[in-house]
Amino acid sequence: MTDAQIVAVVAVLILGVYAGIHWERWRRRPRGRTELYRLYDRRRRLLYVGISSDAARRLKQHVKTQPWAAEIYTVDTERYRLRRTALRAEAHAIRHERPKYNILHNG
Repeated sequence: MTDAQIVAVVAVLILGVYAGIHWERWRRRPRGRTELYRLYDRRRRLLYVGISSDAARRLKQHVKTQPWAAEIYTVDTERYRLRRTALRAEAHAIRHERPKYNILHNG
């Protein structure tokens, strides 16, 4: 792990801030809806597309487990009332936008 990656992980775990994302603001979002999230690097290249009922928690999991997490610079989210609609939107986004690190639907 590079020094930059270590600093990014420490910022997430200790400060609760990563790539300009303030975790407290994310935690206050209403529950019960599914979010589609897109993770981008500094040059706005799409790294990953996913869905979650708690995108902030899922992003923290990516930071802890994925070697590419240090590349994340910004996050965009879309909210869906129904999970099945979010699943369809995720599959469509992966197929058409071709994120760097998605494997499912990206073949």
